[in-house]
Amino acid sequence: MKRILSALIFITSITGLWAQEDSSEILMPEFRYKDLKSFTYRLISQEYLSNENGYILGAIVDTSYLQFTRMESANTFRMLRSKKDRSYVPITSTDTTKKMPLEIEFFPSGKVKELRNWKLFRDIFMSSASAQARNGLISNSDFNDLKEKLNQEGNVRRLVMEDINYLFLQYGDTFNTAIEYLRLKAIRSPFSGFDYYFQGNLKIEKLAGSKYSYVFQAKNEAGPKEKPLLMEEAQAYLKKTVPAGEPVSEIKRVGLNSEQNFTYNNYQKRMMSAIFSDVVVLDMSSRGNIRNYDFWDSFPR
Repeated sequence: MKRILSALIFITSITGLWAQEDSSEILMPEFRYKDLKSFTYRLISQEYLSNENGYILGAIVDTSYLQFTRMESANTFRMLRSKKDRSYVPITSTDTTKKMPLEIEFFPSGKVKELRNWKLFRDIFMSSASAQARNGLISNSDFNDLKEKLNQEGNVRRLVMEDINYLFLQYGDTFNTAIEYLRLKAIRSPFSGFDYYFQGNLKIEKLAGSKYSYVFQAKNEAGPKEKPLLMEEAQAYLKKTVPAGEPVSEIKRVGLNSEQNFTYNNYQKRMMSAIFSDVVVLDMSSRGNIRNYDFWDSFPR
């Protein structure tokens, strides 16, 4: 079974390298977390629905704070989601896992190494899946497949902290600002839950007018191979929502894309901000989910 993860495939463009030889820089992002007792990211999340003219039909905006506090274990921080930045006030959510602490171990570079308490989340997911199997909502075969997947830390980590994993993803790698990289990203279908690996590009540029800031930009979207499959999934999903005997509308257009934008400060050695945007297009409407992370505060050791 394939591990659920995203991968970077590096391809050097000789022509591009020659064209930008004078302005190219080698960048090795790292997060200097060893100097910190705690740090906080502010998260502003926005969900919206728009029509074919781009008019917003509805939107939900929420603000929370991701509070990371150093634990006794080496390179490990406990993360809590809070309504307040300086004090801990639990967020309001019907999702129990959103209120649970994440014990995250980092590599020395700052990239996420492991979710230390992943088994607690696994047990919650397994309990829910077991109840669905008993009630006939999923087959025994699907339950066994899910059980196998949930016994892997990487899969559970993605379910509970996918964005957080991406927030620290660039650390520990080496980049050339004159090179555009091919990038594969796992994107979950909103209709079936199946993972697609969409190809996209990753570009790194120095922020205009800044001496130390760099911008990472990436975009992955469904191509000619994936769109017919998404169309079938969307049609099947729509059919389930229509009462028996009633006609089902034909879906004529479907799309799915994901964009990521990071701003890294090479002097402070930290990711200052990250914007993740996922958009689903269905006929003449689109539904978007935007998460904006900003480095908000920190306290030294």
